[in-house]
Amino acid sequence: MATIATIQAAQNKINVDKKGNGTLSFTITNVFGETINMGGKFYSDDSALNGWASVQEPVERELTDQETDTVMVNLDVPAGTKPGQYKFSFLLFSVDNPSLDFTRSDPVMIEVPEPEAVPEPEKFTMKGWMWLIIGIVLLSIVGGIVMYVVSSPNKPSKPGKPTVVIQKKGVDWNRVESVKVTSGRATHTLVKIGAKKWQEQEGNRILFTFTESNRDQWSLYLHDRSRNVNLQVDVWTKKLMYSQGSARKTVLGQVLDVVPSKAVVR
Repeated sequence: MATIATIQAAQNKINVDKKGNGTLSFTITNVFGETINMGGKFYSDDSALNGWASVQEPVERELTDQETDTVMVNLDVPAGTKPGQYKFSFLLFSVDNPSLDFTRSDPVMIEVPEPEAVPEPEKFTMKGWMWLIIGIVLLSIVGGIVMYVVSSPNKPSKPGKPTVVIQKKGVDWNRVESVKVTSGRATHTLVKIGAKKWQEQEGNRILFTFTESNRDQWSLYLHDRSRNVNLQVDVWTKKLMYSQGSARKTVLGQVLDVVPSKAVVR
């Protein structure tokens, strides 16, 4: 049996949302000593749990010796699963010799939350009806005032601040023009300059150029091949994560703002 790669999870524990969904990334590095075609899967000793996860395309990838890549895994925990922690590992294997040449990551815990309690409906009393009527009257008055202000002539409206429509399911990265971040004590901007091409800028000065290696619902993954540096722009946690080579990711700064392309400014 031969070890073919090192595997580093972005986090050792992940909490899925109330619908049982989540995304986890792994940084893999070929240490087999030669180019190898690798396959991967999320694995549990309990075979009933192995249908919870799927590897994003490409499921198989060819890496040269010491080459690093990022693998994304989508989690979909079935409804009705008992709350608690479940242990998984990520398994990399040689497509040509899977039974002998493989590597298994350290365990990763998936936290399934308690279901939201459904409150019992309150009985509506006479006092409740009174407050309801008062609320309707007040709402009508406020609505009338708002309509008057909106329709009043000779009052220019203020333009709204441009924003990207960030839905519950995540960020539409295709409509993002740039991301403002902090790097140490400085404020930088990650600017999209082309298909899967980004630049880190400070004012009008270009600092570094990155290639987009992956994306998921909340994160953008960038790689600078010249320095072997990886960035993860995590909009959910508002953290800018940094790693070099196969080293563990650390917090480099914060995500301050996501700016849309001009075509989607409202």
